[in-house]
Amino acid sequence: MIGLKRGSVELISHQEEWNKNAENAILELKQLLGDAAVDIQHVGSTAIDSIYAKPIIDIVIGVRDLNDIVFYVKLLKQHNFVFRGEDVEGQLLFVMGDFEKNTRTHHIHVVKWNGAEWNNYLNFRDYLNCHPDKAMLYDACKKKLALQFPDDRRSYTAGKQELIECLLKEAHVWRAALSGGGKRWAPSKQNVFNGYGVAEETFDLYSSMQNLNRSAIKYAADTIEIGMSLSDIKELLENYLLENGADSFWYWDVGAFIFAGDETALSASGKDYKVADRVIQRNDIITIDLSPQRNDIWGDYARTLVFEDGVLCDEIEKIKKEEWRKGLQMEEYLHQTLIDVGAPDMTFEELYDYMNELIVNKGFLNLDFLGNLGHSIEKNKNDRIYTEKGNRKKLSDVAMFTFEPHISIPNSRYGYKKEDIYYFANGKLIRL
Repeated sequence: MIGLKRGSVELISHQEEWNKNAENAILELKQLLGDAAVDIQHVGSTAIDSIYAKPIIDIVIGVRDLNDIVFYVKLLKQHNFVFRGEDVEGQLLFVMGDFEKNTRTHHIHVVKWNGAEWNNYLNFRDYLNCHPDKAMLYDACKKKLALQFPDDRRSYTAGKQELIECLLKEAHVWRAALSGGGKRWAPSKQNVFNGYGVAEETFDLYSSMQNLNRSAIKYAADTIEIGMSLSDIKELLENYLLENGADSFWYWDVGAFIFAGDETALSASGKDYKVADRVIQRNDIITIDLSPQRNDIWGDYARTLVFEDGVLCDEIEKIKKEEWRKGLQMEEYLHQTLIDVGAPDMTFEELYDYMNELIVNKGFLNLDFLGNLGHSIEKNKNDRIYTEKGNRKKLSDVAMFTFEPHISIPNSRYGYKKEDIYYFANGKLIRL
């Protein structure tokens, strides 16, 4: 059972379908929001296995800036995620349900990733799942209040607040003991990438370079027109990067590698790159690979875009050409799999073997000219280590690394690429 009349209170025992339903909703949200969402998690009582809960799925989306979500309100509504504004300070709310019957099935909370609200959601869930006695205490409180206020959700919620605050304090201490710090980033004044202390200003610069890349891709999507030459697109994007925060380009002094059509399946060293004498067609596929830097801090980012009937496809699922759609869906799948299986003790060779086997088993090819899938982030490109055969260093032996599978379907003219930077925080793999 999922769904409850708005304002009412009814608790039922934990249902396995809640976890599956949450997984499906999270997958859809990730596909819709892309890079705007740093992480998405199932939270609330339906994510705590041992307690009764209202049959409404709570999901929290962590974003870098709440303003980022504004651009997606219309798209989310098209997929039945309806915006309800700032329900509490510092949080935006989307809901799902049968609005004619005044029922709700999902509450989607949007908060700043790694902020107080984000950490509270995760700490509370994890603490109660790891401490059955505390979960039962909370369960008893909920059941008592549900009997008192079956038609008064506000009073029911208010009655839990004191206990929730007490449990959150305990959860904070528990998390601090696990992480040796108390905050997701430690020590104070530093962020920790895979155990490497990095000054806040440096972290902010890495983050700003990736955000610059994201905005450059959006700029490209808004600006590229049919008939535009690849050299014009390259110049346009390199100027955009330099005008908006980059001071140079770290990879062979090229800021934007642009490939289109059958060139998307080519793989070569950046030192050999020459932009093709070609223009964008009405039905075309374009890969953009960006490499800005500022003060020797890199950004590294790539996306493949699709034009059909002269219009940029803004959703993978809407791409008509099956081969292109499946290629981009596979890229999304590979990146999600990395987040699911990547662990601090995994070696680069193990990741290489796992992903290449997965690529082949799914009917694709790895096109990279060296056969690797990414590299460490350094200040000198010659210091990079790669996700390749024979590299037995652990993923956590470096501060950050890229994941950039360049794939194709056998005997196809086209290639697909998606590149992001990843790092570990408290043992969890995070996209920068």
